[in-house]
Parts: sequence; structure tokens; C-alpha cells
Amino acid sequence: MNLLVPDAAIAGKNGPITTEEGNNTIVKNNAEDPGANLGGDTMIETEWDKVATVKKNYPDLLIPGYVPEGYEFKELRVEVTELVQNYIYVYEKGESTFRITQTDDTDLKMIPNYNRAFNTTQGIKIMMKEDEEKSAHFLIEESLCTIGGALSDEEYSAIADGLER
Repeated sequence: MNLLVPDAAIAGKNGPITTEEGNNTIVKNNAEDPGANLGGDTMIETEWDKVATVKKNYPDLLIPGYVPEGYEFKELRVEVTELVQNYIYVYEKGESTFRITQTDDTDLKMIPNYNRAFNTTQGIKIMMKEDEEKSAHFLIEESLCTIGGALSDEEYSAIADGLER
């Protein structure tokens, strides 16, 4: 193999390329630019005090007003593409983790295959799925929200009611 010839026959030359960018691993199918498959921006904020600044850049971001006792903020991940915006909060308490995911600009306004439903004190209809991970799904205005983690119905309800535009 000649290292000076870029088009030399190399096993796996046109196979997937994996690159590391910060805390992100990007897999690209060809020898194209590894960042091109994102189709948008990904940003991670690990300091709660800076979430208000993130909201200035993403005004549709919901901010949790209630978090169950003992859980601490770990990160807010913002993933924006041409088609959809995802905002993912992660909270931890020891080995326990729960996530609040907000998805905007999606045509999905229905939550299939839920096990049961209940209304919060503010009238938000929560649809529960109890499979590999217990999760609560609901709509706030045009945002599809999911809370995933081992929480009680009361905690899911309080989190949903506490989300603020």
C-alpha cells in the first residue's frame, strides 16, 4: 500500500468512519465530513445556572420547576436539526437517573401503546408506558414530552405541572 496515494485500495476505505468530538461519537457511513450527518447542532450544558442562557437561544425550551427530592441536575442536551428539536434534561440521585425529553416540530402528536393514563392537577393527560423503562408521555402545547425513570405517579405529575415556558 502506498501511503502517499490517497485513493490507494484500502480495506474498509468506504466503510463507516467514527470520530470523537468532545463527548460525542459520530459515525459516518462514507468518507464524507463526519459532522455532516448531524444535520444540525448539538449542545450540552452541565451547569444549571446557565440553563436560562440556553433558553434565550432556544425560546421554546421548557424549564423544570419541580425535581423530586435528592435528584441533582447533570446536563441539558440540545439537539436541533432541520426537522426536529430535542431538549433532554438528565438528573441523578446515586445510581438512579431520570430524563425529561421535550421534542418540538414533530408531526407525532399521538402516544401509541400506553398502559394507562391519568390527569395531573393542572389537567395534563399523562400516558404511562411500563416496559423496559417506566415512562410518562404527554403534550404541552405543541411539545411532546417524556419523563423516563423509576418515579411515582405523583412525581411524574408534579414534574409535568412544573414545566415552564
